[in-house]
Amino acid sequence: TMGSGLLTMYFGPSEPINQIAVESLFDFIPEYLMFIMIVIVAPIGEELFFRGVLLFPGDKIDTSWVRVIISATLFGIVHAPTDVVSFYTYVGMGFIFAYASKRTQSIEAAIVYHFLNNLLGFVAIMAYR
Repeated sequence: TMGSGLLTMYFGPSEPINQIAVESLFDFIPEYLMFIMIVIVAPIGEELFFRGVLLFPGDKIDTSWVRVIISATLFGIVHAPTDVVSFYTYVGMGFIFAYASKRTQSIEAAIVYHFLNNLLGFVAIMAYR
């Protein structure tokens, strides 16, 4: 995003510990299992919790903006940001996923966006290995 680019220009490049950890797993875990974990399991599991539980507790279909912000912030924190750029990036992604859930009143859109985001990341990792 443009904001992320500006933060990178000001604060320098960012290499979050979460990204380093994921990339190091490729040395020990077969690529097809990494694909399943990163592209399928993580988006479903994370969205079930961050959007399913935090945004839509119980049988609520609508949610508040406070819950969107809490969900996005906790999503960012759980991904272990190591600097301002990675914090902005992860919270920003969490906000986009939460907004998609709020807007559609379901978690499916967030799962699809999360899936696409992680698929792009997986392809980038594979391209540079």
